[in-house]
Amino acid sequence: MANQKINTTAKTISAATKTPVKARLLMWVLIIGLVDLVCLFVLVLLLGILPQKAEELKTLRSLNTKNSLQKTNNEIMAEIASGKIIIDKLEAFFPDENGLVKFTEQIDKLKNQGVVSYFSFASNEVVQDKTKYIGLPIIIEFQGTAQQVENGLKSIQSLPYMLRTIDIEIKKQDEEKVNLRYGGILYVNENFSTD
Repeated sequence: MANQKINTTAKTISAATKTPVKARLLMWVLIIGLVDLVCLFVLVLLLGILPQKAEELKTLRSLNTKNSLQKTNNEIMAEIASGKIIIDKLEAFFPDENGLVKFTEQIDKLKNQGVVSYFSFASNEVVQDKTKYIGLPIIIEFQGTAQQVENGLKSIQSLPYMLRTIDIEIKKQDEEKVNLRYGGILYVNENFSTD
């Protein structure tokens, strides 16, 4: 009987100890299952949100690139516009056929004022200098006192044209009178035609 009691007690203790192990095991399975469900929910949520966020990021990057290119494009257009202004200013110094007429009109004004005594184009053909620019050879003569001749040269130099001095001859007529012969090139527009 005592043996039987010990066996029954051992079975009861064994059954009692097995139940909490099963309960604990069941509890761990439930916890792991719950964690798996939460992870699965987060994964599904992320997989649903990530493509949308990736598309938003792609759109923002495209806009950023477009804006930076637009700024670059605007900067380039501003540089081109300022370059055109400079080119226009420089081209004014190189007359075309119409500008040549204006140049001769200004020389005629100086002739009427007595500053220039003679003006002529040495040739109707354009010449090209070492720098590959083209121009028309001109001859201008000044007559008067040294001060008048100097003022005449200053008047010619103040004209809005590119002139290059090639030759200057100075002859004294008498004590006060000087004759200055100025030979040079009047640079013209590269599209200038003598036809």
